[in-house]
Amino acid sequence: MNGKVFRIGLLDNKQDVNRAVGSVRLFFIITLVAVIFPTASLGSDKCYRLIEQERFYDDVVTPDNKNPVCKVVLDNLNKFCNDETPMVCKFKIHPKYSKQLSIPKWETLDISKNMDMIEGMVRAPDEIYEHTAHDKEYQDKEWQQYYSSLRKGLDEGTATLHKAHFDLRNIGKSYDVLRVQHGKCTGRAIPADDPEKLATVQFERSKVDVEYAAAVLRIISPPTAYQGVHWVGDVFFFRGKTYSYRWNYHRLSIDKPIQKANGQFRRESICFIEYVKF
Repeated sequence: MNGKVFRIGLLDNKQDVNRAVGSVRLFFIITLVAVIFPTASLGSDKCYRLIEQERFYDDVVTPDNKNPVCKVVLDNLNKFCNDETPMVCKFKIHPKYSKQLSIPKWETLDISKNMDMIEGMVRAPDEIYEHTAHDKEYQDKEWQQYYSSLRKGLDEGTATLHKAHFDLRNIGKSYDVLRVQHGKCTGRAIPADDPEKLATVQFERSKVDVEYAAAVLRIISPPTAYQGVHWVGDVFFFRGKTYSYRWNYHRLSIDKPIQKANGQFRRESICFIEYVKF
């Protein structure tokens, strides 16, 4: 063999080296832009993206996004990228997806005249559960903590109460459901309250609790099931099933409210969606 054979594919002249260095620099720049400005890799008409599944050894730490609801909600969200704020305050549905997505038909109630309904909703789980049913002091403490969270909105007139009738936890039967919004929601960007977090922005929103009315909880929640505080966030329907959504900084989690065989209420994690337009 002659020496030329061994030099095939090698960078043995200055022009080849410069060309290779230029390619590496271009790749680095493209990658950097995609990381710092993620909308550039999504396309100018998109502002949300699914967060890919992550694993830690053999344990799945994020959902796999395979549920059809993930893509439909993502595509629906990306129809509202011209909005000034992300969809943190109200779930909106584009006409293209109105046959698959919908929201409950909430009836507005006078919150000041129906505080007993909210108190009943909060107290019922502890009054039902066998280990707290006779602990009035604990029940009072739980209610006072909840009321303290709600009081600012009550004083400002921004807290609201709604009622609807649907299958909240996908158990095959509809019941009365309450929706409590603790205050105003603007969706405006505000500095993150924890500089240690990777997210550098969060959006002003209100705490929202969706739960069965007290009378319903007494019917479907067994005394052996500790429910704790498993309030569902705001909800929507997809193909006849109920899903909930919650924001954490610039990320939206989609969950499916369920009731386990032992009677406990839980949320099944379905997908994570990230807002990248900031």
